[in-house]
Amino acid sequence: MKYILYHCGLIVFCFVVTSYVYGILGIDDDEVEKYGILLQQISRTVVEEGNIDEEEYDFIDCLLPVEKFKQAYNPKSVDSIKWDKEFNNSFFEENLSDFFRVWLNLLLKNPKIYIKAYLEMTNQFWVPNSWDDNENRINIILGNIEAPVVNPQWEHAEVQYKNLLANDLIDFQQIFSITTPMIAVGLLVWFMILTLLYAINRKSSLILSLSPCAGVLITLLVATPVSYWPRYMLIAYLMLPLVLGMIPMIGKRIN
Repeated sequence: MKYILYHCGLIVFCFVVTSYVYGILGIDDDEVEKYGILLQQISRTVVEEGNIDEEEYDFIDCLLPVEKFKQAYNPKSVDSIKWDKEFNNSFFEENLSDFFRVWLNLLLKNPKIYIKAYLEMTNQFWVPNSWDDNENRINIILGNIEAPVVNPQWEHAEVQYKNLLANDLIDFQQIFSITTPMIAVGLLVWFMILTLLYAINRKSSLILSLSPCAGVLITLLVATPVSYWPRYMLIAYLMLPLVLGMIPMIGKRIN
């Protein structure tokens, strides 16, 4: 019981920080960040010239000129659309209800296109033998704590970076390179899922230990493109030693 209370307290604390403290400190994202997959599905429908009526085309054109959709579309990432200099973020935020209406209308008329767009955006999170982007060095480096040092755009954050592993004898950054290709994240996701099912079958409270991985995965499947998985699903790699050590304890009494 104590174990469950600790986890519930941590979840509540994280929710309060991200929902309220961030707002008080002025830490906020563009609204479009929350609807990446929805925007990607609309984009693919435009690119494949699906069933879209004139009114829907007019709305989409207000977000970004239709021809730019066709030029900028990337099946694995919506960033080239939402970060295009002509994308009208203000219009998007002011017309969210209309955006959802257009999205739903196009879904009902173009379900196959929507399914293809979704699968290409998320497949690497759950397909165990997909190793795409596994050696994308820039992708991985951008999620590294050294980003403020190597990227000038972070200078305004006034982050002071100090490498505590640096020494004259051993180059730990070379030994533990952050850009070394990693095991496919889909393989780890299924390992976590099977461990979770085993814990549920044994009615073990240790299932809560997998909540960080489950929470991140659910978030990614709803809103995030697969092309950035080395950063966004890093928790699955960091928690692997914990899960391996936890498996023999499942089913045993925990005080």
